[in-house]
Amino acid sequence: MNLNNLIIKKINSLVEKSNKTTKYRKPLVGFADANHPDFKDLKNIAASNHYLPSDLLIDGVSVVSFFLPFTEELVAINKNHHYISKEWAIAYVETNNFIDEIIVDIGVFLGTRGIKCSSNPARESFDKNMLMHRWSQRHVARICGLGNFGINNMLITKSGCAGRYGSFVINVPLEYDAPCVEDYCLYKRNGSCRTCVDACPTGALKVEGFDRHKCYAWLKETDNYYSDLDECQVCGKCITVPCAFRIP
Repeated sequence: MNLNNLIIKKINSLVEKSNKTTKYRKPLVGFADANHPDFKDLKNIAASNHYLPSDLLIDGVSVVSFFLPFTEELVAINKNHHYISKEWAIAYVETNNFIDEIIVDIGVFLGTRGIKCSSNPARESFDKNMLMHRWSQRHVARICGLGNFGINNMLITKSGCAGRYGSFVINVPLEYDAPCVEDYCLYKRNGSCRTCVDACPTGALKVEGFDRHKCYAWLKETDNYYSDLDECQVCGKCITVPCAFRIP
């Protein structure tokens, strides 16, 4: 079994054995060359101070991205809730922690094979002035071939956009996936859907653009509302849509 398949098998096993309250569908895993030019382009596309893979691991050769898709039940609970469901907030907190745990386990697993592994923690690198992440998990996932962006600014994968991403950099070569260039978003394909725009509770999301500051103000409100939880600046209404679980 090659290293790609060993990594996929390990991530699948960790998710299957999880005893978290939050449940997941089968993970997706993608692989990219750390020197792919699209990583440098993120300084223009995502954030001017966006990290390169070499910032996470100086001798990094390959980037691995994985997607943990939420269950249809969890998405339905949040979609039908008059506000933001507590289950959704808990899923955000739990999944961030779980992503970090997966990467620690993967690091140990690869370390026994003499392979170095490094990542950016799920909760770090968010620039509260620019309202951008310095290591955008969704942009990294696109480069690793997992999907492409919809007008909701979420990455639509073959398992939809309802879930969360993690990634890590290693110092050995792998077999690589091509960055996704196909539009999976129905609006981008033929203008036939704008469900995510209609679902936005603040009007921050529009077809012609996205108001990050208005969205972030709402996320801070939800964090205050669920003050008994760890930081959970969440909403998720824009992913309770036809592309939540699959390519529409």
